[in-house]
Amino acid sequence: MSLVNIEPESFSNLEDKVIVVIGATTGIGAAVIRQLTDIRAKVVWGDVAEPPTPDARFVRTDATSYGSVLDLFKTALAAHGRIDHAVYSAGLAGPGEDGRLLDTVTAFPSSPIEEEPSTRVLDVNLRGAIFFTRIAAHYLRESLAAANGEGSARGREGEAHDDDASILLVGSSTAIAGFAGPVQYGASKHGVLGLFRGARSILSANGSGVGIRMNVVVPSLTRTQMISKFVDIFASRGLMCNEPEDVASAITHALASRADGEGYYVAGSKTYEIEKRLEALRAQWLGEDVYRDLVAVQDAFADIARHKPQV
Repeated sequence: MSLVNIEPESFSNLEDKVIVVIGATTGIGAAVIRQLTDIRAKVVWGDVAEPPTPDARFVRTDATSYGSVLDLFKTALAAHGRIDHAVYSAGLAGPGEDGRLLDTVTAFPSSPIEEEPSTRVLDVNLRGAIFFTRIAAHYLRESLAAANGEGSARGREGEAHDDDASILLVGSSTAIAGFAGPVQYGASKHGVLGLFRGARSILSANGSGVGIRMNVVVPSLTRTQMISKFVDIFASRGLMCNEPEDVASAITHALASRADGEGYYVAGSKTYEIEKRLEALRAQWLGEDVYRDLVAVQDAFADIARHKPQV
């Protein structure tokens, strides 16, 4: 793992940037909003519940509704004439829902097998992230095209656009370690990591992508309302719990630093880049033959995704 040197002074690169954030009423998302507004970024954010948030435009948004997410981006574009960055921090952990998923074999009494289980956790964490990525990529690409076509595209308020765009997804260390217990939560966060890995080569600002940077943050346990009941368990084992501001700093760093295709693991106020390290060591832990085959298949699918329509 590579320790990331986060320099808050560099966050000023985001001053006047138009940034769309979804999932920011509390926790990590709320900390992101505070950081971005402190450096005078132009934030348009959405969630199902609205708290008092000065200096940021709020749009009531349901992350699981495609039309609702689309309205959020349309509002941002109408207000500022462009969109520079997009952050998906909506997340849900439902111990009750996860517990009921397999309760017919693990619990007594259990819900009847005829009762369809809720997929709300999956819908918010992964389905919403898929909607968000599709819509964000569209509007970020439009803003980049305007900048390239006009030399210095200007939004409604007259600021120059510097030809940088990025999408940031908030995942979880569950997708790295595969924790036991939260079945839907773990599946959804593995899906977020897969979404990042699948989309980054298509969107990438490097090589043959369309010029949109793609990054993911996978924090360890973070002190939010969602996991408040587990904080004491961590403390009893001498484990440090992230503060929302720690994760927000990793997110803001990814937006401001021109990082592309990177995965940041946040634990105990330290941030590590792990995705490129995993890639570098993949041949060792898979074996050369398996690795070579997987890379060949990966390259073939990347070419198909870039150059051929889906069939």
